[in-house]
This record gives sequence, structure tokens and C-alpha cells, in this order.
Amino acid sequence: MQRLLNCPETMKYLMFMAKAREGWSLEDVAERRKNREKLNALGEDLSFAIAITVNNLGNLANKFNKEEILKAGTNGIDEDFVIVGNCGLKEIDLKSSNAEVGIGLDYRLWKGGYGSEAIYYCLQTSFDFLKLHKVVFITTEDKVPMRKWLEKVAKVSIENVLSKVLVSENHYVDSYEYAIYETQWNSYLKKELIQWLHLE
Repeated sequence: MQRLLNCPETMKYLMFMAKAREGWSLEDVAERRKNREKLNALGEDLSFAIAITVNNLGNLANKFNKEEILKAGTNGIDEDFVIVGNCGLKEIDLKSSNAEVGIGLDYRLWKGGYGSEAIYYCLQTSFDFLKLHKVVFITTEDKVPMRKWLEKVAKVSIENVLSKVLVSENHYVDSYEYAIYETQWNSYLKKELIQWLHLE
């Protein structure tokens, strides 16, 4: 994760998560993971690593160096693989039946369907298993790929804009909130994503 969090290209739309000039140290990443594990245990957060086997990467495997490839048997995965991002839910509120979705994906895999598949499984967990009513995506004006995915693929529009609430590169930026509801998931989105991603 340190590699991803310190990669300028991967983080260019997530600058509000970036550390100042020094970047994310191993200690910072370990602390971040510890905090996420604590929130997972409390049921307030549910994070998934996006791991792809070298075989499933095909020719894209050449974009990764040897140090990035983890050996079979690590984390119970029986083939060599690469951690290419993470996706998950935060601010889970089971009483009000909602949560926030977040994703960070290695830029080398953008536009390859990997992010869409990760979001599919996150939405499946949200609506089919946790039985949530609503999930929210919070993004920024500059994060055009995420906004385009939400508007074109998920067919949702901006639900709310909060002015100057995130700090990005030492200045405030607006946050754009999109929501997906269980009715949208059940009526069209789940089926369309399964077909589009060839999951069945």
C-alpha cells in the first residue's frame, strides 16, 4: 500500500489523502492499517485489498516489477499476485442503513475493468449481504473518471455538492456526493454490471 499511496499518478485524484512532501512512511501505512482494522472490528469500516493474480493480469503483468509481485501462499492466495489497490465501505451505519464507498486503484490498471469489478463486489456486499439502503460516493470535481463511471455506468447524478470541505495540495476543494440506492441496485445496476463485467 505504501507504493500506491506514494504514487503521484495513482493518487492524482485523491490528493486530499496525500501526505505532504515526505509521503507515506512504512510507519504511517502500518498505523493506517491498524486504524482500519480497529474500525473493521467495530463494524464501522469494511476494507478489501484488490489483489490480482499474475495469470489474470496477462500482458499487464509486465507493468509490475519483481518487488511488487507477492509469492503464492501469501494471504492464502495460491498463485503469485499483486496488490493493486483497495476498495471498501466506511462510516457504516447499520441503524440508518447507509455507508460511504471508497476505492483507490493503481493507475496502471485504470480503464481495464478492475475498478468496476471491485466496486461491483463492494456494492454486492452493501446491498445483498449488509442489506443497506444507500451507499454514497464522495469525490471531487477533478476526479472525472469516477464521476463519469457513476453517471454513465451507474446512471446516477450528483446528489450533493459541499463547498470547500476537502484539502488538496494546500487548498480547499468541493466534494461531490453521489448515491446509489438499493432500488437502483436491484432494478438494473446489479444485472448490468454482471453482464458488462462477464461475471456469470
